[in-house]
Amino acid sequence: MASFVTEVLAHSGRLEKEDLGTRISRLTRQVEEIKGEVCSMISKKYSEFLPSMQSAQDLVTQVDKLSDDIDQLKSRIESEVRRDLHVSTAEFTELKQQLERDSVVLSLLKQLQEFSTAIEEYNCALAEKKYVTAAQRLEEAQKCLKLLKSRRCFDLKMLKSLSMELTIQKQNILYHLGEEWQKLIVWKFPPSKDTNSLESCLQTELHLCSEQSHKEEKTPVPPISSVFLAFSILGELHTKLKSFGKMLLKYILRPLASCPSLYAVIESQPNIVIFRFESVMTDLEHPSPSEVFAKIRLVLEVLQKHLLGMCPQGSVFIFWKSKYQHSFSLPTCRISESVKKLMELAYQTLLEATTSSDQCAVQLFYSVRNIFHLFHDVVPTYHKENLQKLPQLAAIHHNNCMFLAHHLLTLGHQFASRLAPILCDGTTTFVDLVPGFRRLGTECFLAQMRAQKGELLERLSSARNFLNMDDEENYSAASKAIRQVLHQLKRLGIVWQDVLPVNIYCKAMGTLLNTAISEIIGRITALEDISTEDGDRLYSLCKTVMDEGPQVFAPLSEESKNKKYQEEVPVFVPKWMSFKELMMMLQASLQEIGDRWADGKGPLAAAFSSSEVKALIRSLFQNTERRAAALAKIK
Repeated sequence: MASFVTEVLAHSGRLEKEDLGTRISRLTRQVEEIKGEVCSMISKKYSEFLPSMQSAQDLVTQVDKLSDDIDQLKSRIESEVRRDLHVSTAEFTELKQQLERDSVVLSLLKQLQEFSTAIEEYNCALAEKKYVTAAQRLEEAQKCLKLLKSRRCFDLKMLKSLSMELTIQKQNILYHLGEEWQKLIVWKFPPSKDTNSLESCLQTELHLCSEQSHKEEKTPVPPISSVFLAFSILGELHTKLKSFGKMLLKYILRPLASCPSLYAVIESQPNIVIFRFESVMTDLEHPSPSEVFAKIRLVLEVLQKHLLGMCPQGSVFIFWKSKYQHSFSLPTCRISESVKKLMELAYQTLLEATTSSDQCAVQLFYSVRNIFHLFHDVVPTYHKENLQKLPQLAAIHHNNCMFLAHHLLTLGHQFASRLAPILCDGTTTFVDLVPGFRRLGTECFLAQMRAQKGELLERLSSARNFLNMDDEENYSAASKAIRQVLHQLKRLGIVWQDVLPVNIYCKAMGTLLNTAISEIIGRITALEDISTEDGDRLYSLCKTVMDEGPQVFAPLSEESKNKKYQEEVPVFVPKWMSFKELMMMLQASLQEIGDRWADGKGPLAAAFSSSEVKALIRSLFQNTERRAAALAKIK
């Protein structure tokens, strides 16, 4: 009889409901008991400083077991008893709310566990002088404590003890980092207090030590770099660099800028880099601006290389004027033979003017100016149609203008002292022509860029807005449009290869590829309904762009030298990472999308706004409770 009643009650759901209530009540009591034990253990460890390693491990085991029990109950409520919710909705809702409250408390207990683990790992890392790891663990502990304070479920006295422990440990690692800083960056000054004299400067040295500690990270990292990174994680790098920068300015950069005879000597040895000065005889009272910039640049470049762990070993860099004779050089590019001859004619004419009579010299000088005026006014008009139609010609014209502007900067200065006195009153200059030539070259190339952008957008307009990709005709049209865009970009890449300077080439190709990608992103995000098959085919189209897009970055004819530019696509294409996130969403589940969003802090949030992500979720997924829950998390 009892078994019959039990069977009837089980069938009606009452026994199941009572069983759930009993289990949840028992779990609640266990959670509260463990909460008390954890608080007691934390208090003993960080307030009373009593050893509690074994009890802490036991508590971790209990917390994990309770977490599994709660997950099982949640699953049971969601699945097995859903059919009876219309009978006892209120009772089951109350049980579920109680379970959620227990889950919150349990999650906070896990945060306490993570805090304690982070502090223990921090202590181990600090003892082994793994400063970066130690700083990271301290940062993790800080985040755990911040979360615990925000929930306010624990005794304030205990939270105060944890905060005090965190403060003490932070000051401890800062002290050790300060000690390392003093060992790695050493200033040596002369006994004299007069630091402005030449003799004092010659005795001033800066030593940057770079000996690798055997106990440092598994991947060899120069100590200076690891110390810098640890300071950065702790938020103290700015203060240290500010102090170092003041001393660098006072004892190295200012003497180089004010004394024309001083030159920096940088000796790089296996374990140390030494900055010191050498004096060279000179008749100048003040150094020229170009020399000052070159001196300072040398120091800053070596500092940067050393601090980033890229300092060449066993070499000595000594600054001489000849070292920087090409610092004002025009970037490597291709120009017209006629422009090269034009520039040679200008130099020959001015050279002839230096040996001519005053009247003849004046005529020759202004003849040269008229040559450049004529080029500026006639060439873009005469070749207007070809400059608009031919991308390579537009690029060469851009280079021609920049080449002429580059020479015009110093052309007058080179001959000013040798021309007739009548021309030496400040009028022997061509600098006033420089902005016009730069503008002429820039406008021509930008016009070509606009034309290429127009062609790209026109090709993408035939993709039928990427609608209904499950239709073969629509998919074929979209695929054809993508192929045409990639073909156009590759053709441009070949046409401009070894013509444009590398930096201009990469910026131009990056801008055009970014235009195409932005248009594709805009069209796809505007879709209101994307079926599973549509999503798969859109992903396939995007993957074609993702795979072949980097290949358009080939500024040099030697293929092996182009690899580094192809690896830096995100630098030149601002929307590249957004495009990757879009591809992820086309194939991802709601859970994966939520993880990528990460409360507005993940990579998806960096690529798209919350409204854009919500629109994509609505178009990709059917209207279910899971979709509603996912949308609620996107804020």
